[in-house]
Amino acid sequence: MIRKLKDKMSFVINSFNSYKFKGIFLILIINSFYGVMDIANQTGFFYGIYSIYNSSWFNAILLLCLFVNTLNICDLYKKNYSVIIRHKSKKSYIAEMSIIIFITNGIVILLSFMMNCIPLFFKYIGDFSINMSINGINILIYFIYHFCRFILISSVLSLILYYLWNLIHPLFSFILACLIALSLVIYPISFEIATHFKFFFGYYLLNPRFENITLDVHYSLLLIFILVTIATILYQVISALRRDMG
Repeated sequence: MIRKLKDKMSFVINSFNSYKFKGIFLILIINSFYGVMDIANQTGFFYGIYSIYNSSWFNAILLLCLFVNTLNICDLYKKNYSVIIRHKSKKSYIAEMSIIIFITNGIVILLSFMMNCIPLFFKYIGDFSINMSINGINILIYFIYHFCRFILISSVLSLILYYLWNLIHPLFSFILACLIALSLVIYPISFEIATHFKFFFGYYLLNPRFENITLDVHYSLLLIFILVTIATILYQVISALRRDMG
Protein backbone atom coordinates (compact mmCIF):
# COMPACT_ATOMS: atom_id res chain seq x y z
CA MET A 1 0.00 0.00 0.00
CA ILE A 2 2.78 2.44 0.98
CA ARG A 3 4.76 1.59 -2.14
CA LYS A 4 1.71 2.13 -4.37
CA LEU A 5 1.12 5.51 -2.74
CA LYS A 6 4.77 6.47 -3.27
CA ASP A 7 4.52 5.41 -6.91
CA LYS A 8 1.42 7.57 -7.38
CA MET A 9 3.03 10.61 -5.75
CA SER A 10 6.24 10.07 -7.71
CA PHE A 11 4.26 10.10 -10.96
CA VAL A 12 2.35 13.20 -9.84
CA ILE A 13 5.59 15.06 -9.04
CA ASN A 14 7.17 14.02 -12.34
CA SER A 15 4.09 15.18 -14.25
CA PHE A 16 4.56 18.66 -12.79
CA ASN A 17 7.96 18.80 -14.49
CA SER A 18 6.44 18.35 -17.95
CA TYR A 19 6.43 21.26 -20.40
CA LYS A 20 2.66 21.17 -20.67
CA PHE A 21 2.21 21.60 -16.93
CA LYS A 22 4.66 24.52 -16.92
CA GLY A 23 2.43 26.11 -19.55
CA ILE A 24 -0.62 25.41 -17.36
CA PHE A 25 1.16 27.00 -14.39
CA LEU A 26 1.89 30.13 -16.41
CA ILE A 27 -1.77 30.40 -17.46
CA LEU A 28 -2.83 29.96 -13.81
CA ILE A 29 -0.65 32.94 -12.86
CA ILE A 30 -2.13 35.11 -15.64
CA ASN A 31 -5.66 33.96 -14.80
CA SER A 32 -5.21 34.80 -11.11
CA PHE A 33 -3.87 38.23 -12.02
CA TYR A 34 -6.91 38.77 -14.23
CA GLY A 35 -9.26 37.55 -11.49
CA VAL A 36 -7.84 39.93 -8.88
CA MET A 37 -7.82 42.92 -11.24
CA ASP A 38 -11.34 42.20 -12.54
CA ILE A 39 -13.16 42.47 -9.18
CA ALA A 40 -14.51 45.77 -7.91
CA ASN A 41 -12.63 47.82 -5.33
CA GLN A 42 -13.70 48.12 -1.71
CA THR A 43 -15.32 44.69 -1.56
CA GLY A 44 -13.16 43.23 1.21
CA PHE A 45 -10.96 40.13 1.16
CA PHE A 46 -13.60 37.41 1.55
CA TYR A 47 -16.13 38.95 -0.81
CA GLY A 48 -13.24 39.56 -3.21
CA ILE A 49 -12.21 35.90 -3.32
CA TYR A 50 -15.86 34.91 -3.65
CA SER A 51 -16.27 37.35 -6.57
CA ILE A 52 -13.26 35.86 -8.35
CA TYR A 53 -14.81 32.39 -8.27
CA ASN A 54 -17.99 33.81 -9.78
CA SER A 55 -16.25 35.27 -12.83
CA SER A 56 -17.24 33.46 -16.03
CA TRP A 57 -13.86 34.00 -17.73
CA PHE A 58 -11.85 33.11 -14.62
CA ASN A 59 -13.80 29.88 -14.13
CA ALA A 60 -13.66 29.03 -17.83
CA ILE A 61 -9.87 29.38 -17.96
CA LEU A 62 -9.37 27.53 -14.66
CA LEU A 63 -11.65 24.73 -15.86
CA LEU A 64 -9.74 24.53 -19.15
CA CYS A 65 -6.46 24.29 -17.21
CA LEU A 66 -7.90 21.38 -15.23
CA PHE A 67 -9.04 19.64 -18.41
CA VAL A 68 -5.70 20.15 -20.17
CA ASN A 69 -3.94 18.86 -17.08
CA THR A 70 -6.23 15.81 -17.15
CA LEU A 71 -5.38 15.07 -20.79
CA ASN A 72 -1.69 15.66 -20.09
CA ILE A 73 -1.80 13.14 -17.23
CA CYS A 74 -3.55 10.66 -19.52
CA ASP A 75 -0.84 11.03 -22.15
CA LEU A 76 2.05 10.78 -19.67
CA TYR A 77 0.60 7.75 -17.90
CA LYS A 78 -0.08 6.01 -21.20
CA LYS A 79 3.63 6.29 -22.02
CA ASN A 80 4.68 4.94 -18.61
CA TYR A 81 4.75 1.29 -19.68
CA SER A 82 6.63 0.06 -16.61
CA VAL A 83 3.78 1.26 -14.39
CA ILE A 84 0.96 0.08 -16.67
CA ILE A 85 2.13 -3.55 -16.81
CA ARG A 86 1.87 -3.82 -13.00
CA HIS A 87 -1.90 -3.59 -13.20
CA LYS A 88 -3.79 -6.88 -13.16
CA SER A 89 -6.78 -5.56 -15.06
CA LYS A 90 -8.08 -2.66 -17.10
CA LYS A 91 -10.36 -1.77 -14.19
CA SER A 92 -7.37 -1.42 -11.85
CA TYR A 93 -5.61 0.78 -14.39
CA ILE A 94 -8.63 3.06 -14.83
CA ALA A 95 -9.19 3.30 -11.07
CA GLU A 96 -5.59 4.35 -10.41
CA MET A 97 -5.70 6.90 -13.21
CA SER A 98 -8.88 8.35 -11.71
CA ILE A 99 -7.16 8.77 -8.33
CA ILE A 100 -4.10 10.42 -9.91
CA ILE A 101 -6.28 12.83 -11.92
CA PHE A 102 -8.20 13.74 -8.77
CA ILE A 103 -4.94 14.40 -6.86
CA THR A 104 -3.23 16.44 -9.58
CA ASN A 105 -6.30 18.56 -10.31
CA GLY A 106 -6.73 19.13 -6.58
CA ILE A 107 -3.18 20.49 -6.48
CA VAL A 108 -3.89 22.71 -9.51
CA ILE A 109 -6.99 24.14 -7.79
CA LEU A 110 -5.00 24.71 -4.59
CA LEU A 111 -2.23 26.50 -6.51
CA SER A 112 -4.77 28.74 -8.21
CA PHE A 113 -6.45 29.51 -4.89
CA MET A 114 -3.12 30.50 -3.29
CA MET A 115 -2.27 32.70 -6.27
CA ASN A 116 -5.56 34.53 -5.72
CA CYS A 117 -5.24 34.86 -1.95
CA ILE A 118 -1.73 36.34 -1.89
CA PRO A 119 -2.42 39.47 -4.01
CA LEU A 120 -5.89 39.86 -2.43
CA PHE A 121 -4.31 39.82 1.02
CA PHE A 122 -2.22 42.87 0.14
CA LYS A 123 -5.04 44.53 -1.84
CA TYR A 124 -7.47 44.33 1.09
CA ILE A 125 -5.03 44.27 4.00
CA GLY A 126 -6.91 45.18 7.15
CA ASP A 127 -10.29 44.58 5.50
CA PHE A 128 -11.24 41.03 6.46
CA SER A 129 -14.84 41.70 7.42
CA ILE A 130 -17.25 38.76 7.26
CA ASN A 131 -20.38 40.76 8.01
CA MET A 132 -21.75 40.32 4.47
CA SER A 133 -24.06 37.42 3.63
CA ILE A 134 -25.08 35.38 0.58
CA ASN A 135 -28.51 33.72 0.61
CA GLY A 136 -28.68 34.59 4.29
CA ILE A 137 -25.41 32.75 5.00
CA ASN A 138 -22.23 34.35 6.30
CA ILE A 139 -19.92 35.20 3.36
CA LEU A 140 -17.03 33.09 4.69
CA ILE A 141 -19.19 30.00 5.25
CA TYR A 142 -20.93 30.41 1.88
CA PHE A 143 -17.61 30.80 0.05
CA ILE A 144 -16.30 27.58 1.62
CA TYR A 145 -19.48 25.84 0.46
CA HIS A 146 -19.25 27.43 -3.02
CA PHE A 147 -15.54 26.54 -3.33
CA CYS A 148 -16.18 22.90 -2.31
CA ARG A 149 -18.97 22.75 -4.89
CA PHE A 150 -16.56 24.03 -7.55
CA ILE A 151 -14.00 21.36 -6.59
CA LEU A 152 -16.56 18.55 -6.75
CA ILE A 153 -18.14 19.62 -10.05
CA SER A 154 -14.81 20.30 -11.79
CA SER A 155 -13.31 17.04 -10.49
CA VAL A 156 -16.20 14.90 -11.71
CA LEU A 157 -16.22 16.70 -15.08
CA SER A 158 -12.48 15.96 -15.38
CA LEU A 159 -13.10 12.28 -14.70
CA ILE A 160 -15.89 12.22 -17.30
CA LEU A 161 -13.48 13.80 -19.79
CA TYR A 162 -10.86 11.14 -18.97
CA TYR A 163 -13.35 8.33 -19.47
CA LEU A 164 -14.41 9.83 -22.80
CA TRP A 165 -10.72 10.11 -23.73
CA ASN A 166 -10.64 6.32 -23.56
CA LEU A 167 -13.57 6.08 -25.97
CA ILE A 168 -12.86 8.80 -28.53
CA HIS A 169 -9.83 10.27 -30.31
CA PRO A 170 -7.55 12.46 -28.10
CA LEU A 171 -8.05 15.42 -30.44
CA PHE A 172 -11.82 15.20 -30.04
CA SER A 173 -11.30 15.01 -26.27
CA PHE A 174 -9.36 18.28 -26.37
CA ILE A 175 -12.03 19.95 -28.52
CA LEU A 176 -14.71 18.74 -26.10
CA ALA A 177 -12.68 20.09 -23.16
CA CYS A 178 -12.50 23.52 -24.80
CA LEU A 179 -16.23 23.54 -25.55
CA ILE A 180 -17.17 22.57 -21.98
CA ALA A 181 -14.91 25.26 -20.51
CA LEU A 182 -16.01 27.97 -22.94
CA SER A 183 -19.67 27.14 -22.32
CA LEU A 184 -19.30 29.17 -19.11
CA VAL A 185 -18.74 32.23 -21.30
CA ILE A 186 -20.95 31.62 -24.32
CA TYR A 187 -23.98 29.97 -22.70
CA PRO A 188 -26.66 32.53 -21.73
CA ILE A 189 -27.19 32.25 -17.98
CA SER A 190 -30.10 33.95 -16.27
CA PHE A 191 -29.31 35.39 -12.85
CA GLU A 192 -32.92 35.82 -11.83
CA ILE A 193 -34.04 34.16 -8.61
CA ALA A 194 -34.64 30.48 -9.47
CA THR A 195 -37.03 28.01 -7.85
CA HIS A 196 -36.40 24.99 -10.10
CA PHE A 197 -33.47 22.75 -10.99
CA LYS A 198 -30.93 24.01 -13.53
CA PHE A 199 -29.37 21.33 -15.73
CA PHE A 200 -26.44 23.44 -16.94
CA PHE A 201 -23.46 22.87 -14.63
CA GLY A 202 -22.15 26.39 -15.24
CA TYR A 203 -25.07 27.90 -13.35
CA TYR A 204 -23.70 26.42 -10.12
CA LEU A 205 -20.24 27.88 -10.71
CA LEU A 206 -21.41 31.40 -11.53
CA ASN A 207 -23.20 32.82 -8.50
CA PRO A 208 -26.31 30.61 -8.48
CA ARG A 209 -29.36 32.51 -7.26
CA PHE A 210 -31.92 30.22 -5.73
CA GLU A 211 -34.85 31.28 -3.61
CA ASN A 212 -33.15 30.01 -0.44
CA ILE A 213 -30.10 28.09 0.74
CA THR A 214 -32.09 24.86 1.03
CA LEU A 215 -32.82 24.86 -2.71
CA ASP A 216 -29.22 25.89 -3.37
CA VAL A 217 -27.81 22.88 -1.53
CA HIS A 218 -30.51 20.48 -2.72
CA TYR A 219 -30.10 21.25 -6.42
CA SER A 220 -26.29 21.40 -6.18
CA LEU A 221 -26.25 17.89 -4.70
CA LEU A 222 -28.69 16.72 -7.38
CA LEU A 223 -26.41 18.01 -10.14
CA ILE A 224 -23.36 16.38 -8.56
CA PHE A 225 -25.31 13.12 -8.24
CA ILE A 226 -26.19 13.24 -11.95
CA LEU A 227 -22.56 13.91 -12.93
CA VAL A 228 -21.30 11.11 -10.66
CA THR A 229 -23.86 8.74 -12.20
CA ILE A 230 -22.64 9.60 -15.71
CA ALA A 231 -19.02 9.14 -14.62
CA THR A 232 -19.83 5.78 -12.99
CA ILE A 233 -21.57 4.50 -16.13
CA LEU A 234 -18.63 5.55 -18.32
CA TYR A 235 -16.20 3.96 -15.84
CA GLN A 236 -18.04 0.64 -16.03
CA VAL A 237 -18.19 0.81 -19.83
CA ILE A 238 -14.49 1.42 -20.42
CA SER A 239 -13.52 -1.06 -17.69
CA ALA A 240 -15.51 -3.74 -19.50
CA LEU A 241 -13.96 -3.04 -22.91
CA ARG A 242 -11.55 -5.76 -23.97
CA ARG A 243 -8.68 -3.59 -25.06
CA ASP A 244 -5.05 -3.37 -24.08
CA MET A 245 -4.48 -1.15 -21.07
CA GLY A 246 -3.39 2.37 -21.96
